[in-house]
Amino acid sequence: MRNNWFSREGLTAALPPNVEAGRMAGIIRGTLLGAVFWGGILFACRYGSAYQSLMEWDPVRNRSVVREGARMLPFWQTMEPALVLMALFALGTLLSATVLYASYYQGGRSIYLMRRLPDGGRTLRRQVWTVPLRWMVACIAAAAVLSVLCWAAWRLITPAQTLGHGLFGI
Repeated sequence: MRNNWFSREGLTAALPPNVEAGRMAGIIRGTLLGAVFWGGILFACRYGSAYQSLMEWDPVRNRSVVREGARMLPFWQTMEPALVLMALFALGTLLSATVLYASYYQGGRSIYLMRRLPDGGRTLRRQVWTVPLRWMVACIAAAAVLSVLCWAAWRLITPAQTLGHGLFGI
């Protein structure tokens, strides 16, 4: 069976012994899904507002048409709120290192014993930083995937005559 980064088995080896791997896996998956969901919502709101500003009502045709000379917001301006949210989630993952470090002060797991072990300092750093750094990489990868999906929507839905920013919307 393959161990992946955020499976219960994969996390058990990387977390301190008194941190529940199943619970941590659920937290990680939930925050990644939440970040992608809310990032998509923020993009959709910004895009919808920009798209509506391109249109005007034509009473002759009895429908909305693209305004003459209208230009769509560049993609990165449209995507900015979602990227800021994803960056905050990525930086927030580093806060979990403090929780993992604090777990050595709870119960029978002593930080002093860990420091006295021959390889204790290295093990302590590995158990405190491995999961937050993997989690951060996963947030960055999720932001990249969300950006590609949002760019595809931006490029395919926006009327061609309003795209004056090149292929990538820069």
